Amino acid sequence: MKLEMDLSLTVKVKIDGTDERFLFDTGASNTVVFDTTLINNFSKKERISFLDTKDPNGKISSFFVPSTIDTEMYTFNNQLVSVLSGMKNYCTDTYVWKGVIGSSFFKKSESKIYLFDFDSLTLYNSKTQPDEVGFREVKATFFNRHFAVYLNINGNEEPFLFDTGNSAYPLIIGSDSKIKPINYTEFLGSEGVVASGNLDSNSKYSNENEMFLAELKMSAPICFVSSKMGKYNNMGLDFIKYFNWIIDYKNKKVFFKRNNVPLKEQNIIPEYNYLCMIVNNQLKIITKLKSETKYNINDQIIAVYDQKVTPQNICEMQNLLNETNDWNTLRIEILKN
Repeated sequence: MKLEMDLSLTVKVKIDGTDERFLFDTGASNTVVFDTTLINNFSKKERISFLDTKDPNGKISSFFVPSTIDTEMYTFNNQLVSVLSGMKNYCTDTYVWKGVIGSSFFKKSESKIYLFDFDSLTLYNSKTQPDEVGFREVKATFFNRHFAVYLNINGNEEPFLFDTGNSAYPLIIGSDSKIKPINYTEFLGSEGVVASGNLDSNSKYSNENEMFLAELKMSAPICFVSSKMGKYNNMGLDFIKYFNWIIDYKNKKVFFKRNNVPLKEQNIIPEYNYLCMIVNNQLKIITKLKSETKYNINDQIIAVYDQKVTPQNICEMQNLLNETNDWNTLRIEILKN
């Protein structure tokens, strides 16, 4: 199955006969549809609820409907897909992604052996173990439809969820981890957005950390967040893409080798001091450099350049603020409590 990689990893699908591209997200459990216009007779289909879906902010509303999804590798005939609403971009009234192919995809095969080849941007499956020449095994753990790879960072070994849907940072470490940053820049609030809204989590950004993937030593940029990551930290696309991977679900083993994707030095420390976002039709500060004291998280911005923020210009104001690193020149007015 051919993959496409720009800022994210996507796959060509046909949903109820309509061609589309979905995010290919090994960190998600199910196939998810955000744009319900893709589902035939959506309004007439029975909606099935099982358990409440949870994200890092808590519960979100979702339900399941039957749909047919074709990929180059498998066809899901009349399968239940999860439907999440409210995922449109407020300003453009468009979906960032029309849908997501999750890790339930891997259970379609009896072979349970896959090769992620990022040189050719192709996913292969096989009944026999692929050629392991040049590959090394790495310690891993398998659970439900997911797996996590162990990394040793700054002297501590911990598992990291293999998450091709994370295109924000190469590695993300949660508050329960014993791994600590050595040198970092700290921000309050969060630029992270999940299904239920902005993720409430302070962040520490560190560009250089000593890391071992099996016996391979590297330096890795890491985002340390104050929110819980569940049982596992997170390995994102900007780390995964530099290797080819063999995933053996049958024997619960993972192998890797360095590929030909050029390794780029990454600076993950944000250039801005503040970041704003439209929350409940209000323009609010959601992130700030910890050392900044002029504005606070959740401050509502009501004017820029002495011009009032209105429903008609709120998107323009958001873009202006987030594209300007130095807010001291913008004559910003905050709603006084």
